Amino acid sequence: MLLLVVATASCSGGASPVASVRTEPGPGVPEEAGVAAAIDAGFDAIADAAPDTDAALDVQDGAQDAADASGLDAGEPEDVWCPAGVEMLPGTICAVLPDRVRSDPEPTLVIFLHGVTDVGSGWQIALIQGMSRYAEHQKFALLAPRAPRQPAREGQAEAYAWRTSNLSPGGEDALLDSWMAAKTTLEGRTGHPFKQVFVMGFSSGAYYASSLALRGRLPVDGYAVFAGGSAPYSKAMVSKVKPRVPIFVGYGTKDRAGSRDARGLVAALRAVRWKHRVMAVSAGHTITTRQFTSALAYLRQENAPAPPPAQSSTQPSTQPRRGSKHRVRPRK
Repeated sequence: MLLLVVATASCSGGASPVASVRTEPGPGVPEEAGVAAAIDAGFDAIADAAPDTDAALDVQDGAQDAADASGLDAGEPEDVWCPAGVEMLPGTICAVLPDRVRSDPEPTLVIFLHGVTDVGSGWQIALIQGMSRYAEHQKFALLAPRAPRQPAREGQAEAYAWRTSNLSPGGEDALLDSWMAAKTTLEGRTGHPFKQVFVMGFSSGAYYASSLALRGRLPVDGYAVFAGGSAPYSKAMVSKVKPRVPIFVGYGTKDRAGSRDARGLVAALRAVRWKHRVMAVSAGHTITTRQFTSALAYLRQENAPAPPPAQSSTQPSTQPRRGSKHRVRPRK
């Protein structure tokens, strides 16, 4: 099974995954750069990726089929974001709370960041529907916020992407606060706080998720990035981040847009001894089922409570050790 995540028309579809775990060397940690520049670079890398013509057409057709099925097309209001049957919370955040999660005393929440999505295209519909199914099967609550709206640029339409340089002062704080408010809303419905909160991002969302992680920007328990991610900060800057929550990095070896940056992120994490796991598969600009389920399992495992120390059932011996000078004197 393969979950194809639609980000832009330039994203190529994935073949059947042949999973392999490997850690390829990449460039060292780049010199320190501004956060805005880091996100912009990630946006540009995805938006400017050279498409495979046939694959690009397949993605476009698939996105249009999903949009048609949901009743959304380019002529409808552009604020229609969540698929039919999926709740939208304030801040344009799609929310899924499966019944099994409501009754779970230690529930998991995944905040998922989408890839670049042209305004009115409906490309996000298939992605959120797929993530909703994962939420049901893998037993977690889901929040899927919409990225800030980006103005049209030369050769590119208006789009929603995780590029924060054009936000007003305090804009990122307001954006992240809306996620935490949505989290609080879901916790009110379960009756208790989430035991584990993970941020996961695809493509443009992966670049922003890695930026959040390396800045220690959110009080969460782990991150997963797919088909993207970068570390445009100095080693000294990254070394100071506390706490260092685990990071999962997944990419496709055939992904021309995101694999190089993902490998660079892995190299940076190694350089500062940041706990992480990497999985590369023979695929393009996608998230495979194995990558997603492996990421979720890894983050859950890293946040599981440590088992209590084993108690010895044997009593200490009262016999003298071999070679001991101690002798038992006979009783008179």
